[in-house]
Amino acid sequence: MASTMETKAEPSAVTSDQGELGLQQVSVPEERKKGGLKVMPFIIANEAFASLATTALSPNMIQYLMQSYNLGVAKGTNILFLWNGGASFMPFVGAFVADSYLGRFLAISIGSIFNSWGCLFYGLLFLATIFFFIASALYVKAKASSSLLTGFAQVLVAAFKNRKLTLPPQNSDGIGVYHHQKDSKLHAPTDKIRFLNKANVIKNPELDIAPDGSVSNPWSFCTIEQVEELKTLIKVIPIWSTGIMMSVNHSQGSFPLLQAKTMDRHVTSSFQIPPGSFVMFMIFSPIIWILLYDRVLLSLASKIRGKPVRISTKNRIGIGLFISCLSIVASALVEMVRRRKAIKEGHLNNPQALVNMSAMWLVPHHALGGIAEAFNRIGQNEFYYSEFPETMSSISVAITGLSGAASCLITSFILNIVNDVTSRGGKESWSSDNINKGHYDRYYWVLVILSAGNVLYFCVCGWAYGPVVQKGSKASEESKEEDLTDLHT
Repeated sequence: MASTMETKAEPSAVTSDQGELGLQQVSVPEERKKGGLKVMPFIIANEAFASLATTALSPNMIQYLMQSYNLGVAKGTNILFLWNGGASFMPFVGAFVADSYLGRFLAISIGSIFNSWGCLFYGLLFLATIFFFIASALYVKAKASSSLLTGFAQVLVAAFKNRKLTLPPQNSDGIGVYHHQKDSKLHAPTDKIRFLNKANVIKNPELDIAPDGSVSNPWSFCTIEQVEELKTLIKVIPIWSTGIMMSVNHSQGSFPLLQAKTMDRHVTSSFQIPPGSFVMFMIFSPIIWILLYDRVLLSLASKIRGKPVRISTKNRIGIGLFISCLSIVASALVEMVRRRKAIKEGHLNNPQALVNMSAMWLVPHHALGGIAEAFNRIGQNEFYYSEFPETMSSISVAITGLSGAASCLITSFILNIVNDVTSRGGKESWSSDNINKGHYDRYYWVLVILSAGNVLYFCVCGWAYGPVVQKGSKASEESKEEDLTDLHT
């Protein structure tokens, strides 16, 4: 986002009174430097307040739906899943509109205003909006241009239109068959997913290529860069899909809240943590872990090995998935103990009764979930940065949001299946409104099985993907580092 404009003194040719050619310094007006680190505090504040508001809102909404609308746990949770799914998908639409029509600054401005409007212009979302607009004069306001999504669609349409064309043999240079611009680093598309190469085949040079060397009709003939960008996106989809199950685990905020309501939440004799505030452990645990990991563990491992060590991006993604599975295991074990205690204490028909068990037992679930996010999400972002060309740097945020949207739909589907199957024959559903009669522990074990299968699925996807190719200076820098896990990626 950073962009600087420096004051320059450019020489211009002038003729002196003696007829001699001299040089005169013409001063270019200095523009205020924009972007850079000076705007980061405002962006971080905006994101922090907005994230804190939305993270805290979701688990507390189930109480609101149950108490104010008399909805059952399953129905209320399904509504929240659909709401969260829509909220995760809309940024993907917003990114397309911003890139193609409005520009990023205007799109974010409109979104921030509507966020504050929805909360009647008060609270954390209002503060997030204020911090964003305070530094508006310092932002680099790039104009809208063509969207990557439009480019992907053009490649698919062009490849379909040209489906009857014959491609040259594999590993050929493609001279005279494929078109590349003068400044292009690629002279022919790769041989992977070759069907898409038909979008770049020259049929009629006079009709396909404009006089300036650009493409005349991008819906019938595309550039090599467009073709390769779509191939890159398709290639990462299997690894991207492994993050959906972790988002499924992360979206189970309603059930830990119901557990916390029935447990002893006292920290001291006079203070107890509100049930909806246990999510703060999921927020703070990754912050603490990242500092510990980056400043302590890696430094210690480097001293022991005698060389810089690191964990590769794919390994971090896998570790995050495994820890996410462990967080659900922790939830299942805690719920097993809590339910047994509730029945033993005679609270089977009273889901509001407090069980003689500390709610601090819920902290491992939240803490492990936060650490899993730190490993997986950061690993995914760095993985996309390594694999995507610079023109696709913004797409990683969009596809991360898509995984969240997909996870909400899948979670709703899983919950409905569990609810329908376990309530047959007049039996009490595992997701019963009465948490003591239900079996939330068994529901958690279903998620554990799915999460364990997802870890194995990731291992297969990681193996099939092959090594991660680092770009530019990062390649020379990271080639000197040793993978902490001794796993080749």
